[in-house]
Amino acid sequence: MKIYIKSLITIVAIVLSSSLCFSYGKYGNIERNDAIIKEIQDGGQEYISKQTTQANSSKPLSIIWVQKNYLTKQQALKLQQKIDKAIVEIRNTLEIPENERDFTIHYYVYGAHEASHAITGYHMLDKAHPTTFITWYAQGRSPYVHETVHIIAWHWRSVWIKEGLAVYLNQKLGGEPTFPNFGKNLNFLAKKHIENISSNNDLSNILANKFEVGEDGLVFFKGPKKERIHKKRIFYILSGSFTEYLFTQLGASKFMQIYNANNTKQAINKVTGKTISQWENAWANYLRNTNFTEYEKEN
Repeated sequence: MKIYIKSLITIVAIVLSSSLCFSYGKYGNIERNDAIIKEIQDGGQEYISKQTTQANSSKPLSIIWVQKNYLTKQQALKLQQKIDKAIVEIRNTLEIPENERDFTIHYYVYGAHEASHAITGYHMLDKAHPTTFITWYAQGRSPYVHETVHIIAWHWRSVWIKEGLAVYLNQKLGGEPTFPNFGKNLNFLAKKHIENISSNNDLSNILANKFEVGEDGLVFFKGPKKERIHKKRIFYILSGSFTEYLFTQLGASKFMQIYNANNTKQAINKVTGKTISQWENAWANYLRNTNFTEYEKEN
């Protein structure tokens, strides 16, 4: 069996081990996030969107704070336009009900070379609101679409589908070339891994039970830094490709029934009449039998 199989088995085994996964929790690392917010607000600039959450609402679609000397006013306003466009497109793509759209998303944009992250509920100074911390924008690699998906599609139960949806929509909606595919076609990259799995039985063994990762599970891996990043990248690429396939086959309504369900395995079976293994095998066969261009965007 080829080396990729061993690598993928290792990835899923690590993801499924609760002792190797940790979470920001409901509000994230509050002390760390408080420090970031205070630093940005002390010398930074606030930009309040002129676009509202709904036609009959006075709430701005977004509020962004930009770290001092990180972006020019023109760059900050351009980012806000991109963010507002992404919020609307994500909500429309996922067919989010109107009564679930009337809230402002807060963004803190800064220049540290660290991962962006999103928190669906954040408590600071007795205020609770969805908050996103955005990095890498000056380098053209900001995952602002990815993180906004996490805010809007907050009621997840499977890390595999949660991250897959964010990765997929970053590609579909024209987000910046960021982790894990950096502008390359997800299916092109996923196919390279799937082709090294000798059979669908092997695939099922590799992917088994990943849907049961706990509600607070995030995708973190132990080991040397390069190894952790490599494992996480493969996980995100495969989850993005599978989620794209499932979303395209089912449409938004059925997909979101599965996404929001308390038990992803049972929901897939109930909504589609097919087992997870059947969907995984169909996805793998689709990848094996389809040619993809390296930089072609699959919608």
